[in-house]
Amino acid sequence: MKLNWNLKMWAVVAALIVVLAATGTVLANKEVEKQSISIVARVNNDGSGIFVRGDVNVDDLVTIDGGVVTYHPDGWRDMLFMSPGPSSIQHMILMDIVKKKVGLGFVQNGVPYTEPSVRWTQVAPGQMKDMMAKSKDDNLIHGGIAWEPHFANIVASGAKKVISSSQYWEDHPCCVVAVNKKYMDTHGEQVKRFLAAYVKSAIKVGDILETGIGDEYEGLIDLVVRVGAPKEGTLDRNAAKVAMANTTYTYELSNLSDELTKVAETYKGLGLFSDETLTDAGFDGVQDFIEYLIKDGPLSEVVVNDGSGPRAKTPAELSLSDNSYRVDVAYLAADTHQIALHYGIEKGYFQEYGIYVNLMGPYAAGGDVMGALLSEHANIGLVGSPPALLQSINALR
Repeated sequence: MKLNWNLKMWAVVAALIVVLAATGTVLANKEVEKQSISIVARVNNDGSGIFVRGDVNVDDLVTIDGGVVTYHPDGWRDMLFMSPGPSSIQHMILMDIVKKKVGLGFVQNGVPYTEPSVRWTQVAPGQMKDMMAKSKDDNLIHGGIAWEPHFANIVASGAKKVISSSQYWEDHPCCVVAVNKKYMDTHGEQVKRFLAAYVKSAIKVGDILETGIGDEYEGLIDLVVRVGAPKEGTLDRNAAKVAMANTTYTYELSNLSDELTKVAETYKGLGLFSDETLTDAGFDGVQDFIEYLIKDGPLSEVVVNDGSGPRAKTPAELSLSDNSYRVDVAYLAADTHQIALHYGIEKGYFQEYGIYVNLMGPYAAGGDVMGALLSEHANIGLVGSPPALLQSINALR
């Protein structure tokens, strides 16, 4: 897909913002309302993992006894791991493990270091499998951390699992449904319709996975293999099943504020933003900004619990007109965290609620989805919650 000149420029600006934030440079203030998104639902929890080359002894890195993980610093020292990038939850988890559990430094590859450290290099998850294959010859890369289905597929290709991300932080936040705030303020009807269809799809996907057998399950795995493959035919079917089992699909926003506060405090500790960035924009602090970012009103309007469990309200219960609307939705490439979006499209759920989903992308990383949202190129995006948080803070500068 060709991107117009404005979006290309936004991609450059988004990248520049992250670099400047890391160096502490302060940008000119911008109007919050013109540069913001709202988080209106979750997409998933968990669904990532750390892996190493097949010739690495995992016991040198960790031992697991009764679910308790013990980390061994000597095994990690000087290793080089691939990461999706600093704004991702995967990078944050790997960094937390290395610094807090392993007790080593965590430095970008190529940067000189004197203290015992683990090195990282940024690689798109869709390219990690090929990079692992090359590393068999040059032994430069020892492993990485990736979201599903890349984690399961890399392990199926001969790498070794170290731990899944949930073994470090159970039920950790990952992707969310984000809406351009200006669009939400002016197109509440479309957001409500989209969310109702998404909730219906997410609940159905969860029910199918809980059953784990039958035609519906195999049909879902067929879709996962198509959606989750970086290139056609490159996702192992058994790996697709493992990837789905490693991911919790949900829509609920409960506890997300507390979880994102933990993420924000980590980013603040890294110097990616300061309290002044928030207070200068009129917020009392991290918690106040996160409450501004998360909007649970639209979700509460479309979900009902009638005794048999929560479900999406029907179009009739929502008193929807017969009108139909196009919604531009940005999504990530080969990311099975977002399978409920694709399942809902395939099954006609969005059409049922009068929504035509115009898929924008696929994008390689969450920062790109955020660029599309902030530039108004997309109305809604499925994106990792950490890049949604960090780039929303950066947009305040």
